[in-house]
Amino acid sequence: MNVLSSAKELQKTLDFAKSQGATHIALCYYDRLPVFVTLLLRLSNLGVAALIQAGDKPVAPHPFMPSNLPILSPETACSFEKIDAIIVVDQSNFPWILRLIEQVIQRNLLVLPADPTWVVQPSIANLTQQTAWRESVPVEYVARSGLSGHYLEFGTFWGRSFFPAYFRFRHWLKGDFYAFDSFQGLPKPKELETITTGGDFREHTYNFGLSSFMALSEMLKIDQERLKVVPGFYAETLVGQPPSLYGLEPESVSVCVIDCDLYESTAQVLEFITPLLEPGGLIYFDDWRLCRASREVGERAAALDWMKVNPRIELVEIHQDHWQNQWFIFNN
Repeated sequence: MNVLSSAKELQKTLDFAKSQGATHIALCYYDRLPVFVTLLLRLSNLGVAALIQAGDKPVAPHPFMPSNLPILSPETACSFEKIDAIIVVDQSNFPWILRLIEQVIQRNLLVLPADPTWVVQPSIANLTQQTAWRESVPVEYVARSGLSGHYLEFGTFWGRSFFPAYFRFRHWLKGDFYAFDSFQGLPKPKELETITTGGDFREHTYNFGLSSFMALSEMLKIDQERLKVVPGFYAETLVGQPPSLYGLEPESVSVCVIDCDLYESTAQVLEFITPLLEPGGLIYFDDWRLCRASREVGERAAALDWMKVNPRIELVEIHQDHWQNQWFIFNN
């Protein structure tokens, strides 16, 4: 995308953020402000409250920028009260920046990408029933198997998986698309889960606010009637709660995506979904081999204990996108 097109998309996102009630917007980048942002700041009065440099280089003033425009680090942004929204303007570093500014996001600010196509590429958003079949092994399996129920995802974060999955599966699945997430980051992990992920799994990491998730769904033109979002930690939303509370009936779930990282969270999900999974449906574990594929902690350990309690359950490997994850066919 050229500089002018990028500038137009940023202006649209700024206008959208303001329509969501944002009045003090910061623009966030890794270590170098993109050219299209510099151009807009020089030529237009964007009403931007600050810049946030998420990378670890020393924060320095930018030439040609308004002298009264603060340039913050993630640490100083935490206490900078004149921000109620952040727009990330660095495409190549967008996912990583969301991790770097997690402490800022805990203030429940509106957080958006400058361009929604960074989340769902046009080639995915424009998939038809037939092209989706050819583009994705799980979609092809769903189509060939006559599966047409609900899609459930546990641990959506900012929707990196959820939103593309909506566009891939929406033509074949006739049910709704459920997003279960605390929208407050991870609960407290076991010590071994932190150790075996190099410190990655910590309390409140992978935090993305509910208002940001919903705003992003609107930007992406997700069918709001098919979108069902259940916010809250699973100890509150799953444990002891009847699935019918959320409109879920036995054997109504055709695709279940689990990306909740931790043993306890995964165990809570598996107990909740056991009666809901359609025979022959798909179940996916994003972190099947993380935590060193431990038998004690992480998603795989929770799944193995679940299968021990439910010996009739069989998981048949079908597809793998990356070394750490695994798709299975579920049978009971």
